[in-house]
Amino acid sequence: MTLPRYRRRDPLDALRYLLQTGVRPATSLEEARAAAYVDSRLRRAGLSVSADTFRAPDTPGLTFALLVLPGLCAALLGVFAGPLPAFWLALYGLMLTFTDALAMPLPLVARTRDSQNIVAARARVGEYQTATPPPPRWRLVLLTPLDTPRQQHGLAMLQGRNAPAQVGRMLAYALLFGLLVLLQMMPTLVWQVALLVPLAYLIFAALPPGTHIDDAALFGSSGALAVALAAVEQLRTLERVEVWMVALGSTSTSERGLLDLLRRYPFPHSSTLLVALPHLGDGELVQITHEGLLRQHTADPLLRELVDEVSTNLSRDEVLREVMRPLPKRPAASSAGLASVLYRRGYRTITLRTINDPPPTIPEDEAMVNLHFRMLDPTTRLITEMVQRLEQYT
Repeated sequence: MTLPRYRRRDPLDALRYLLQTGVRPATSLEEARAAAYVDSRLRRAGLSVSADTFRAPDTPGLTFALLVLPGLCAALLGVFAGPLPAFWLALYGLMLTFTDALAMPLPLVARTRDSQNIVAARARVGEYQTATPPPPRWRLVLLTPLDTPRQQHGLAMLQGRNAPAQVGRMLAYALLFGLLVLLQMMPTLVWQVALLVPLAYLIFAALPPGTHIDDAALFGSSGALAVALAAVEQLRTLERVEVWMVALGSTSTSERGLLDLLRRYPFPHSSTLLVALPHLGDGELVQITHEGLLRQHTADPLLRELVDEVSTNLSRDEVLREVMRPLPKRPAASSAGLASVLYRRGYRTITLRTINDPPPTIPEDEAMVNLHFRMLDPTTRLITEMVQRLEQYT
């Protein structure tokens, strides 16, 4: 397919190109094509750009099977070898599951392929006019996914690394642990029947997650990229704030892109503010103020203050009042979101995304003349005015 030519400064054309590129699985050729487009567009906008390659898995591989393997072995040992060895194995599996859900996700055991991050920075006014320019007062980093996330629905929500699956594994291990403690106190037949409950779930959880990529995921990930591109293209005359945009590769399969970013660019914690944009469709724009399975990660107070102040002002605008209002605060239970690594590393972070998106209408014609994205301008203005307020912040 020959993609149509696009105007350099029209932010909606970025969305057109990304939608024309199609679904972008992790480590795929389509992801690399989107990376090349983002790279070229940022260079034309005058930013310093780097394309950083890293290795990332394209599937979860054996990771979740290894998470439930101690439980399966403990159940078999309980039946054939007695409760004591099974007891310790179940305890180990329970601790492993808690660590994966609440502290640090275990690394994926899977084949890896090349992926890439596109990292761009906007120089401040006058930065190159002196031999030793002063460091910026603030550094604001926009984070978006290059790939298209895979979706899970129905029973598939009990697999993988989303919140229901993590809770399900912990409950299954807890039930297995309790049954092993009660092994000598229950009739054998009753105990064996009860054992089937955690055993059946652990076998189901060991299977590869049932996922698919739908139009909403394609539109939302492409919308986030288009908004970030539009924002950094408009922010040109800053003296105290250094603006970065990072398009992260393979976010749907692992955290390696973000880990590679932090390894190459160890941002100072006190002066760096990170805004994660995982999904921007035509639904309700919200700020995620608490993340993690126990809502243990809290968004940065300064970023929350900026979001509240700017969104309230924009809601009074006659043009934007129909689509923009003071941003509601929502929690997110996932421990594997775009910002989870940042919270664990102690960075000042907030996530902005849309929820309850209507089914997107993606035009079938090649030029996508009738493409509509009502949240593009409001969200872009929200980000650019946040940066302008930060420029004046002492």
